[in-house]
Amino acid sequence: MTWIDPHFINGWTVGAAVLAMRRDEEGYRRALEFLEEGLEKNTDSIAILNQMSFTYVARMHDLR
Repeated sequence: MTWIDPHFINGWTVGAAVLAMRRDEEGYRRALEFLEEGLEKNTDSIAILNQMSFTYVARMHDLR
């Protein structure tokens, strides 16, 4: 969906959530890389930043 419409924010956030369902470092890393790509295409997206923050804090326990 994000290939067809790179400005479809829900595609980026839901896609990252699916990648993070793996619940290991590889899944979290892939989710964050996906979100970074989405943020490059949608620099003003609060939703993508929110999903990135959630992945860092809730999944990776990284409070930085």
